Amino acid sequence: MKEVTLSMKEQEKLAVIIRYCDGMITGAEAARQLGLSLRQVQRKKKAYLAEGMSSVIHKSRNRTTGRGFGNDFATKIISLYECC
Repeated sequence: MKEVTLSMKEQEKLAVIIRYCDGMITGAEAARQLGLSLRQVQRKKKAYLAEGMSSVIHKSRNRTTGRGFGNDFATKIISLYECC
């Protein structure tokens, strides 16, 4: 099983989703607490029931941006800067 590390914000989101899944709060209350629409909260509940804790983590975590420069470009710039 893959180890999952959650930030404090993600832990708070997960706690609200778990209380919603357990029936302790309504969907509207969960939506208010998370600042989302009821439909979004329903989707998060469905994802939590299917994937577990890892559903709370943003899917682009630990990925590089498509707008950034590659490592080869950065090393070239550094070498140009160091030579002068």
